[in-house]
Amino acid sequence: MLRTLQRACLIAFCGILVGGAHAVLTTKPIKLKPDEVVTELPPRPMPGQGQGQGQGTQSTGSVDAPQVQAAQPRVLGLDITLDDALELQKMGAMFVDARDRTEFEAGHIDGAFWLPAKLFYESSGKPEALNFVGDTNTILVIYCGGGACDASHNTARLLQEVGYKRTHVLTEGYPAWVDRGLATNTGKPFYE
Repeated sequence: MLRTLQRACLIAFCGILVGGAHAVLTTKPIKLKPDEVVTELPPRPMPGQGQGQGQGTQSTGSVDAPQVQAAQPRVLGLDITLDDALELQKMGAMFVDARDRTEFEAGHIDGAFWLPAKLFYESSGKPEALNFVGDTNTILVIYCGGGACDASHNTARLLQEVGYKRTHVLTEGYPAWVDRGLATNTGKPFYE
């Protein structure tokens, strides 16, 4: 009886070891946050440039000659401001609404795609809306309700998992867009 119990314990212990090793070696860890991304924006003009001052100034050996420094490109990370989102829009970025459908239909950024995280799960990985977004090099600005809303980060993570690496999150969300008086629309997604 004791020997049978020892064998059963040894078999159970081996099973736990093998199962644990298998789980560690074969499963992907769950990512809770999207990867940090980097997008370069063109530099903003230095104060005085563009109005005839500071452009083409060359040193003449005079102590009074102004020194002109070249503007540096700006680098954006994952979380961006409304002004950054507007600059990305000028560069051809697409907007993705990560809110619930009722919120989207009540009002959304004009031309935005409705793509909440739940569509990734309902469609087994790749929602149909991605067929209209563009290729994986497209710059995407994802938004939700701003503030404590994390729906945009969830959607950004899922977009990154299917290959869209140039994702940015508008931290101020849709309310900031509306407060600025920018173009909005209502109703169903245009691609339905």
